[in-house]
Amino acid sequence: MSLSSFRNYLLETNFSITIRKNSVSVLNYTKIGTFSSEEVNIYYEKEHIKIKGKNLLINRLMYDEVLITGDIYNIEMGA
Repeated sequence: MSLSSFRNYLLETNFSITIRKNSVSVLNYTKIGTFSSEEVNIYYEKEHIKIKGKNLLINRLMYDEVLITGDIYNIEMGA
């Protein structure tokens, strides 16, 4: 394995979303748009994710990762 491949493995740069019961984790997003206790919009490149629910909170916010928790009813992905 080359050093470049190893670095890319350790420092994941691809966009990813992980959906769990009552939480959504988004990795390598571009920006967070609107945020309320009922809707969160997260953007990456030319697309976005809309998370709808109740009592939504940003539980973890880092430079490249955000964790949304709450009663999640719907997740939409699109341009």
